[in-house]
Amino acid sequence: MAAVCGRREDVAIADIVMSLDNVLAIAGAAEAAPPDQRIWLIIMGLVISIPAGVCRLDPDREPVTRYPILVWAGAALLGWIAGELIATEPVLQDYVAALAQYLGVSTKFILRSFELIGGGIVLLAGWILTRKAERGETQRHAAE
Repeated sequence: MAAVCGRREDVAIADIVMSLDNVLAIAGAAEAAPPDQRIWLIIMGLVISIPAGVCRLDPDREPVTRYPILVWAGAALLGWIAGELIATEPVLQDYVAALAQYLGVSTKFILRSFELIGGGIVLLAGWILTRKAERGETQRHAAE
C-alpha cells in the first residue's frame, strides 16, 4: 500500500510541476506576441492545457498514449520557447547584439538560432533518455 501511495504522490507532484511548466510556457509564448493578442493566447493556452491536465487522470484516455508525437512536439515547443526566453533576456541583449555583429547576421537570426537550438537540445536529450530507458528495460527482461 505504501508503494501505491508513493506513486500517487509522485504523480501529484509531477502534475503540479507540469501545470507550472504549462503556465510558464503559455506566458513565454504570449510575451512574443503583439500586445493586443497576448490575452487571447493566454486564454487559448489555458483552454487547451486544463482539459489536457484532466485527461492525465485517466491514462487510457490520454491522447499522448495514443499519439506519442504530441509529447515530442510539446517538448520541442517548450525548448523553442526556452531558447527564445534566453535570447530575449534583457541582461543578455548586449551579448546577443555583439554576437550578431561578430557573425555578420541580424539579431533576429540569433534569436531564431537560440529557438532552434533550444528545441533541438530538448529533443536530443529526450531521445537519449528514451534510448537509455529502452536499453535498461531490455537488460531487465534479459536478466529475468
